[in-house]
Amino acid sequence: MDAILTEGGGYAAVTGERGEYVGTVQMEQIMATITEIREAQDTTPTGSAG
Repeated sequence: MDAILTEGGGYAAVTGERGEYVGTVQMEQIMATITEIREAQDTTPTGSAG
């Protein structure tokens, strides 16, 4: 995903494979999703118990 920060802060313009404008995404939502993924990885068991 190619994104360019736009004026107004907090949003990024999203472009497709050929550089065409697809829409916008809220940066706060991206950060919240990254946080959720990291937290899920932290609680994933690794290795064997015992």
